[in-house]
Amino acid sequence: MIHARLRERSSATRCLATICLATTAVLTLASTMASNAQATVFEWVLFKDHAYTQTANNVRPTTVDVYDFEAILLTDPGDFASVDLIGPGGSVPFTEFAPGEWEIFSDFGTQAALDAAFPSLPSAYTISTSGGLLGSLSESVTLGPDRYPTLAPYLNGDSFNDLSSFDVSQDLSINFGQPDPGDTQITAFSLYIVDEGTDTDVFEYHEFGTGPFSGSVLLPGGTLNPLTNYSVEMEFSTAVSDAPDGFAGVSSSPISETNFAALTSLGFETAASSVPEPSTIALGLLGGLGLCGFGLCRRLAR
Repeated sequence: MIHARLRERSSATRCLATICLATTAVLTLASTMASNAQATVFEWVLFKDHAYTQTANNVRPTTVDVYDFEAILLTDPGDFASVDLIGPGGSVPFTEFAPGEWEIFSDFGTQAALDAAFPSLPSAYTISTSGGLLGSLSESVTLGPDRYPTLAPYLNGDSFNDLSSFDVSQDLSINFGQPDPGDTQITAFSLYIVDEGTDTDVFEYHEFGTGPFSGSVLLPGGTLNPLTNYSVEMEFSTAVSDAPDGFAGVSSSPISETNFAALTSLGFETAASSVPEPSTIALGLLGGLGLCGFGLCRRLAR
């Protein structure tokens, strides 16, 4: 399964949700730009992730499916013509997936392959930009040392099965497992539900801190549609951030962060809409006729 949460991290909602996470990333910036440049760089983040898939009710996954690297730079459209990430392994270009949304995403079959391509010993990286309205910027980020969460997030109790059987018009309590109590580097838990047909988030939930977390989140009735394919994306984060230096001149309350995370995905299809019993329909019709009759009497009485 493709981990849709990775594809959605560059949303503005994601930026607001992660603004209070804390990092060991060391950020310095040297920049040259036109004097009339606006403060339009919103976020720059490097991620290394262990991605898991939950396949059974109340079972925490223990085997990593994919080892991921992602880098994100969010700006206003037209700020840059090109962006590159320069690290120990060389230079990797960002792709502008949408105006102002620059991203690198690579997945690997082993930890060794991920570390060979994007070391985190700690290791020094530089985000280099050119062209556009803001011109040439150069920011260095120290990634590492590794701090992956010890345990993967998962749905516990009957929540895994409930997602494909509950009445979507009703509220549902979704229960999730806790991180390792000894894992003090955890900074947040996040849960997203993604519509697989449109690849968009329809629900998200965040808790910040080292845990233990609440262990339950309420999904309001009417959030999901019947007979629709969704995925749940859960994440334990160990994000570390620091305020920019020279980048402050082109940023307004930015997010600058490195993040080692454990991600768990699962897919489900919602059940069909519940159909009222014939007796319920009959009572509803009689009630409606009664109200109509009452209204007619009131009009005649006038």
